[in-house]
Amino acid sequence: MTNVAQLFFCTGLMLACVTGCSTRAWYGGMQQSAYSACQRQPSSEQARCEARLNRQDYETYVKSRAASR
Repeated sequence: MTNVAQLFFCTGLMLACVTGCSTRAWYGGMQQSAYSACQRQPSSEQARCEARLNRQDYETYVKSRAASR
């Protein structure tokens, strides 16, 4: 294989691996970002902000999305 072919093969392989877990990782990242944003709120607003957070685990989130389609 040439270097260009190897580069395309490796890139494709990496994309295939990343795509498999990216939705779960994205969901966890969004939950963490939302929680961090609540922590930056004034202390009087933190509890209210955290109460609005979606605390579903990933599997429940996927099932609820599938049911809403």
